[in-house]
Amino acid sequence: MYRPNLAQFKLASGHEIICELITEEESEEDSAPSGKRKLGENELLARNILMIIPVDYNGERKFMFRPFLQYAESNEDLIILNTAHIVTMNRPNIMLVNDYKLSLVEIHEEYEERKRDYAREVSKHVAKVRQAFEQNLKSWMDGDSAAFDLDDDPLGVVVPFPTKNDKIH
Repeated sequence: MYRPNLAQFKLASGHEIICELITEEESEEDSAPSGKRKLGENELLARNILMIIPVDYNGERKFMFRPFLQYAESNEDLIILNTAHIVTMNRPNIMLVNDYKLSLVEIHEEYEERKRDYAREVSKHVAKVRQAFEQNLKSWMDGDSAAFDLDDDPLGVVVPFPTKNDKIH
């Protein structure tokens, strides 16, 4: 169904975007930008901002969408737009709204998948660090004085502290 809080903008840069406008009251219910500052006179709060990109596909004019800001792909990402850079604004027609919603579903799914992949990578790294720590601790408890040898850094995470011969400026 048509959502009256969606807007389509043509920016001074020439970019065309579609987004969901958020009121300050809604932003307090959602995850507002850090600091929860009041919006300025020339500012709009928005989320799910997608750039509309015209493409020629087999001689037919089509449109594709991509996030306006890199890594701002979830419903929690609220963005402040400066109205001084908006040339025109209108309410998008139902066809554009439907295409926008379909694209958002795909973008949000990809974002969630990337988030899961990132969490797995972090878990793997934490497991490696824990394993190395446990091995060094066991060696130290067994009396191995070389257990904490700084020259042996399999994970590449040890940063040597400067000695008295090093100069710090």
